[in-house]
Amino acid sequence: MRINFRSIVLAPAVLAVASFAAVSAHAETTLKVPFAFKAAGKICPAGEYVMSEDTKSSIVTLRSKDSSRSFSWAAGPGAVKAGKATLRFDVSDSGYELRTAQYGLVTTSRLDGGKRSERMPAESVVGQ
Repeated sequence: MRINFRSIVLAPAVLAVASFAAVSAHAETTLKVPFAFKAAGKICPAGEYVMSEDTKSSIVTLRSKDSSRSFSWAAGPGAVKAGKATLRFDVSDSGYELRTAQYGLVTTSRLDGGKRSERMPAESVVGQ
């Protein structure tokens, strides 16, 4: 049996590309938000949203099903209820404002700038 240089170089390269593709895979969950809300200063209509996480970089992305709105945030280790996609909103007289986004074990920091008290009413939407 004869081993050539090309097979020695190509085999590990193919394995590296395949493993990178698997590691950077995106998991997605659909959430139905029953009310309009504000995120990053933009008004988002009620409807279906898709939340995903890039497991390699811990980036959480929220986009509307019709792709008219899309937001991405860095995320860190989360608190409770691993495996659930959850959006948490502050509730005030002016409406709903996105507070945090959690996907599985990672969660964003306060997206509303922490300007609201933890005692304010909050609403959560959990993915399917």
